[in-house]
Amino acid sequence: MKMTKKYNDPGGIQTYNLRNGYKNTKLGVIPVDWKIKTLGEIGIFSKGKGINKSELREQGLPCVRYAEIYTKYDNYTVTFTSFIDDEEANNSKEIQRGDLLFAGSGETLEDIGKCIAYLGEKPAYAGGDVIILRPEGQDPKFLGFMLNYKTTNRQIHKLGQGHSVVHIYSSGLKNLKIPLPALLEQQKIAQILSTWDIAIEKQEQLIAVKDTFKKGLIQILLTGKKRFEGFEGEWKEVRLGKVAHIDKNNLKSTTDSNYSFNYISLSDVESGKINSSLATYKFLEAPSRARRIVKIDSVIMATVRPNLQAFAIIKEDTDHLIASTGFAVIDCKENLTPNFLIQYLFSKHITNQIMALIVGTNYPAINSAEVKKLKIKLPSLQEQQKIASVLSYVDKEIELLKQELSQLQDQKRGLMQQLLTGEIRVIIKK
Repeated sequence: MKMTKKYNDPGGIQTYNLRNGYKNTKLGVIPVDWKIKTLGEIGIFSKGKGINKSELREQGLPCVRYAEIYTKYDNYTVTFTSFIDDEEANNSKEIQRGDLLFAGSGETLEDIGKCIAYLGEKPAYAGGDVIILRPEGQDPKFLGFMLNYKTTNRQIHKLGQGHSVVHIYSSGLKNLKIPLPALLEQQKIAQILSTWDIAIEKQEQLIAVKDTFKKGLIQILLTGKKRFEGFEGEWKEVRLGKVAHIDKNNLKSTTDSNYSFNYISLSDVESGKINSSLATYKFLEAPSRARRIVKIDSVIMATVRPNLQAFAIIKEDTDHLIASTGFAVIDCKENLTPNFLIQYLFSKHITNQIMALIVGTNYPAINSAEVKKLKIKLPSLQEQQKIASVLSYVDKEIELLKQELSQLQDQKRGLMQQLLTGEIRVIIKK
């Protein structure tokens, strides 16, 4: 049953009916038995020290540096991937199981304040710009989730100071407010969310295994080390420019200023795929790089930063699709199939040639003339099609696994929304 009493959302956007058993607070609606406390009220702050990158070792005593908090870990961890020796440990700050570790510095507001709970049994060490909170009477894993939740992030972002590098300090964090259920409920919430973490980790492992499997297939199939039954004859090594047209068609300066198209920028291509949500422009307002005309089965290959080795094949209606001049557009001739080419571009044979072209340059890039000179080894058209079909099948399996991973991640986000606000209460067995 809902009460008729109304309250305003803290964001000032919507008005809701307040349910029985809930109360309105500055952090939103929470159960009446939950408390709001500052971090300074639930624990003691300290600061890490030392541990430069040059002091890291391949083995030794586990440690964490501030940048690793937002690049390597999620909400909690039982192990660290970096190590120091005994001498450096003496100059650092020891941490223990249950400590909360905040990144005190970062390049963006999203980086700073990222928090992880250390749940390992062994003593470890925290480097400089790591802010440490040692809580009392709270579940550290629950806090790891809560301190990275959006209601907390909004408060942390307000604490950020600086421009090129952003900083926060314990003096600000100690006043940060969070909603807290009783300890048993904290533990139950953390247990439920951890179940999804385990499922997500297993799915990521499946994807990694399948990626490794595909790399192995590429190595043996695209080098001719393993042949399918019925195919014989030597593979021919040719220059790409002999079997494909490179950058043949571009928009002219005389293009109608109202011509509208979807634009593929360098940041829109990753791991052989093009983002589904491309920006739309009219020619008059489009970026100056929006010039490369692509068509069905065109293969695009990034030739400049930031995605120097990003490749994709065009599989959609291309009447209104234009790529950046940061790509080379490759249109295959009759003796080269695009599905084979897109797989071949990920092979070591191509990667090694590209790396040889860019070594020693301050701005890694290659030009269309160099793309034309790339060497590829070609079997017959029929064998190309067979190889491409097998590798494409593995690609579909990987894509399905990634879709399942995305679903698990969405489910976890939904659970966090419901459990960390008390919208759904967990059952505590006494």
